[in-house]
Amino acid sequence: MKHLIIFAHPDDKTSFNAAILNAVIKASHDKGVDVEIRDLYLMNFNPVLSHQEIIDSKQGIISQEIKNEQCLLEKAQLITLIYPLFLMGYPAILKGYLERILAHDGAYKLQKNTQSGIFAGKKIQEFITVANTEGKYHTLGFDKSLEDCLVNGLFHAWGTEDVRTQIFYNVHGVDDKTHHQMLEKVYFETEKNLDLLK
Repeated sequence: MKHLIIFAHPDDKTSFNAAILNAVIKASHDKGVDVEIRDLYLMNFNPVLSHQEIIDSKQGIISQEIKNEQCLLEKAQLITLIYPLFLMGYPAILKGYLERILAHDGAYKLQKNTQSGIFAGKKIQEFITVANTEGKYHTLGFDKSLEDCLVNGLFHAWGTEDVRTQIFYNVHGVDDKTHHQMLEKVYFETEKNLDLLK
């Protein structure tokens, strides 16, 4: 079984996102699952989809860098995304990663007005951290907007209905006990999703 983790936080050592990453890795290793980690900041991944890249893709020309990332996605049975909410969306480096991976003709197909492709049949889990409180987001209706944009708007359109999203609110304002409870949830959620693939 292959588990691909895409990590998009500039601090991979002391951030709460880094703690989430470690919990996901531990759950995977405890299940004897192979893990591939793509730390986008550590990779210094270029998130810019250039005009030339779009032109090349229409001619079937895809860089080896993008081919490698697409291959990892295709081989993975579980894909985990770990990232903080930046300006109500993905961090720029993650958005650019997804744009460059999905911009090529081979990444998706249009059949009967339904897009499918590289994520088809995959199980995806997302762990998203938010600085504000859940109550504030719910009152403003932002929680529904996040689901529409970060789940339905991307992964469902690209071929998978099996997306589990966990949002951790107020991560800078809660105590250590709450952080520990959040990380336990990450661990057990990852275990559960891996078990469902057996």
